[in-house]
Amino acid sequence: MTENIVDGFRRVVQDLLVPELRELRAEFNAQRSEVDKRLNAMDKRLDGMDKRLDAMDQKADARHAELLAALRESRAAIELTVMRDLAALRERVAVLETRRN
Repeated sequence: MTENIVDGFRRVVQDLLVPELRELRAEFNAQRSEVDKRLNAMDKRLDGMDKRLDAMDQKADARHAELLAALRESRAAIELTVMRDLAALRERVAVLETRRN
């Protein structure tokens, strides 16, 4: 009798649960495949964005270097102008002091 119960239970499991589990496994694998496809697509998009961001960083770095060079050049020109003006003023002061004495 125990064997009949076990056999009956085994048939129920094989007839009802096994097909259901196979169907669930197939659905799960299909969904996993779809998720993998979407993740791969997102990875490609992110790689493209990374490349664009790297290019933007390089452009920004180059522009920053250009601006620093322009600022240094401007500063040097201003310092040169100030030095010339100071030299001219020193000359005038020297001439005025000489006349005064």
